[in-house]
Amino acid sequence: MPAAVNNLDVREHLGRLLSQAESLRDFAGWFIDAQWSIELDGSDEDVELAARIENRFGAYSSGYVSEDELISDLREDAAEFGVAVPSRATRSRLLAAPPRA
Repeated sequence: MPAAVNNLDVREHLGRLLSQAESLRDFAGWFIDAQWSIELDGSDEDVELAARIENRFGAYSSGYVSEDELISDLREDAAEFGVAVPSRATRSRLLAAPPRA
């Protein structure tokens, strides 16, 4: 069973993905492991964001959208949900630091 997820984790990981500090593969792996915890322990908004991300990945993995379209759609979701996307200046620091567990 995955460890409890801090409510900011979904936002933090999405921000890292969109700033290219986390790969799509790494984000997807984290998200798969974290989904259950988000649903159980996340705020209503985080659960809604996670459901949106899950739907986006479903369309991507089924071949309905390209990786570029997936990232663009996730960028729109991030803006709608107020997710902070680190700038390039902080990207190098993020690459050096592992994501919080």
